[in-house]
Amino acid sequence: MPPVLDRARGRGLRATLRLGRVLAAAPAAALTLTGCGSPTVTPGGPTAEAAASPTPHPDGVVWAVPSAPTTLDPARAVADPVAERIAAQVYDGLVRFRPGTAQLAPGMAERWVADPRGSTFTFTLRKGMTFHDGTPIDEHAVVWNFERWMDPRHERHDGKFPGWQGLLGGFIGQKDADGHEAWLIESIEAIGPLQLRIKLRAPFAPFLHHLAMTPFGLASPAAVSAQGERYGSDAEHLPVGSGPFAVEAWEPDGSLRLRRFDRYWAGPATVPALRFVVLPDDRARVEAVAGGAAHGADLPPTTPLTDTLLTAPVEVVPRPARQTVWLMLNHGRQPLDNPKIRRAIALAIDRDRLARERFGAWSVPAGQLLPPGFLGHSPTVVVPPFDPDTARKLLAEEGVSGDFPLNIWVPTAPRPYLPDPEGTAGAVADMLKAVGINAAVRTTGARQFLNDRGTGRFTAWIIGWEAQSADPDNFWFWHFGMVGRAVAEGNYANPDLADSLREAQRVIDSEQRATIYRAAAEMVDKDSARVYLVHPQAPVVVARRLRGFRPSPLGLDDFTHVTLDPLPLGATMPPLPTAAGTPADAEGTPPAGDGTVPADGS
Repeated sequence: MPPVLDRARGRGLRATLRLGRVLAAAPAAALTLTGCGSPTVTPGGPTAEAAASPTPHPDGVVWAVPSAPTTLDPARAVADPVAERIAAQVYDGLVRFRPGTAQLAPGMAERWVADPRGSTFTFTLRKGMTFHDGTPIDEHAVVWNFERWMDPRHERHDGKFPGWQGLLGGFIGQKDADGHEAWLIESIEAIGPLQLRIKLRAPFAPFLHHLAMTPFGLASPAAVSAQGERYGSDAEHLPVGSGPFAVEAWEPDGSLRLRRFDRYWAGPATVPALRFVVLPDDRARVEAVAGGAAHGADLPPTTPLTDTLLTAPVEVVPRPARQTVWLMLNHGRQPLDNPKIRRAIALAIDRDRLARERFGAWSVPAGQLLPPGFLGHSPTVVVPPFDPDTARKLLAEEGVSGDFPLNIWVPTAPRPYLPDPEGTAGAVADMLKAVGINAAVRTTGARQFLNDRGTGRFTAWIIGWEAQSADPDNFWFWHFGMVGRAVAEGNYANPDLADSLREAQRVIDSEQRATIYRAAAEMVDKDSARVYLVHPQAPVVVARRLRGFRPSPLGLDDFTHVTLDPLPLGATMPPLPTAAGTPADAEGTPPAGDGTVPADGS
């Protein structure tokens, strides 16, 4: 998720920020954060780029996507992975992620310094940067963007800004349901040439990781002011950022043509152009890459390994996981209050088979909350083995036999991390029956599912989570750090764990935070508090001509250093196939995060 910013997540993160403020008095270790190894700035003055080319560049990269972007104003995008992928090419932020990872790196700010408490950040911008329209990027342009996002009184605070609310708490003057001030940033000010200071209302360590997400890509103030509320919405209102590629055309079917921005601060991209073509049908995208009409495409996790994928001149690589799915057990009900019973259930599940049969060949078994590659993923917490004999032994020792009923609840509607809710629950139930537990599957509508979960109706249920930020707090605090959510989280109470997660919100040093989260994973594992199942991973099909591509776990792919092998002498790229079938959501399933159904298990 792709990324999802829904109302449920926004409420949770606002509560997160409130708890962080209550505990803000505890001092954090002093630390200076400085970006190092920054690329050379491209010299030159703020001259406008050349006019848009009317035809696609023959040497450009073509990437097939399942849908058209809803907007290319990332600050106002709602749960749109295609829009986020394109925005990652068009916009840049103060910080960014290293290609193919969730690790922070300098962006438009070549360095930054945090005060000892971790509540004030001073950023120094690179020299000589411009937006795609040639206007200069300075401290005033950055302040203008932040004020547009955070202040409802700003002249271009048009519409909703779900990314800001979901990740940074709320707008100036906004209060949460309990009457507490909900906004995180107290002030942002220009303090000198190419320097600005951001003050937080309380220390909040996830701040930098959140800033690297696409909702905080900086737009040209001149372009936003000129276009008004229609900014970045269609072919007549093209977006203007400062990223490695500039949009030159938005076609009627939603496809987009981007050209290389030669004055990008990290140097021009190696390919001259980038084109995103809309092919809703999964098979059409595979055929486009296999036949040479496109150079890459994302596919659903459950895509089968067909002869086309196995024999065509393509490579299929998994996009690193950003999701986790687990079986939740209600600790407030016997015999699930017994950790040995919970351990037996964990040992009864064949995660390799479950991942392969219900989540696709590229998904991997899970043994902890954080997917591999995220800060704080613990190498010592391993996936529980499939050991039904030990599971039966533990159940017998605790006096549990086949008369123990266990209803496993799932929502009827698929979610991004749970493509087959009933089938997944059925597979888990069959595995539990094999060790003597009378398990059955129960379903209900998505909204009723969330309500019943929150009121403690369920004994067992399957849920999941998809990262909206690369910071581990985005996974951990909502599920384990909030006292008021104990019932929804299976009545599992661990005060030491909750305290450590609050501490992790205040500690700025990455290694200290990683240690805290690894210890948290070990606490949960020791208590058998969760039965983690799968980290879903989706395949990316890439033409062998395309070199240097590294899929990002967050879908924010970097195309600046990819190259294309030349076509054989006299060869040309074939036309794109005609899209067959219907989009993945055409059978009535609401798209993730559309405001109809919350896009994650919470």
